[in-house]
Amino acid sequence: MNFKIYEIISFLVPGYLVLFLFKSNLGLEVKDMNSFAVIALAFAVGFIIQIIASWSEDILNLSWGGKPSTQLLDGKDMWKVRFYSSQKVRSLLVEEARRMGTNDPTSDHLFQIAYTSVTSKGYQRVEDFNANYAFARSMLIGLLVVLVKYATMSPFVWKYVLAILFGFLITWYRTKQRGFYFAREVLKMYLINVN
Repeated sequence: MNFKIYEIISFLVPGYLVLFLFKSNLGLEVKDMNSFAVIALAFAVGFIIQIIASWSEDILNLSWGGKPSTQLLDGKDMWKVRFYSSQKVRSLLVEEARRMGTNDPTSDHLFQIAYTSVTSKGYQRVEDFNANYAFARSMLIGLLVVLVKYATMSPFVWKYVLAILFGFLITWYRTKQRGFYFAREVLKMYLINVN
């Protein structure tokens, strides 16, 4: 079995984050955190976090005002992520969708056409942006677990909860940005290939 480096990192980092939080509940000490058994457990916990992060993507998209790909195709962007060719790429994708037999394609369908076209070429940058988005999404869910744990602890410690909430909000925004970067890269590469 071959794992890509982003898979290892996106499983281990959130997994360690959550394990470190629950170390006392599991009877672990800091010195135990580098043992092979704990690394394997962190990987498994991170894998579960990755699954939950993937399942919660619709909720994230709702909190962002829609999917990053749909927003870019509609001409909307966000801070630091601009895409100036949305009308051009949309018209090219609509034209391609019609050639494929779809007369009224949704933005999801249009993005899927672009993504399929780009991934068939094997562009590493697209894979890298997708991996960065997946990692940020996993970190967000890992921080959510930490936030819930600290918010429900007794005694309640405001400074920890506020610090974790601040980190969670920054990560939420960064995850949104990573989604926009990924979608923009797919649309840019599609545009380059078509022209």
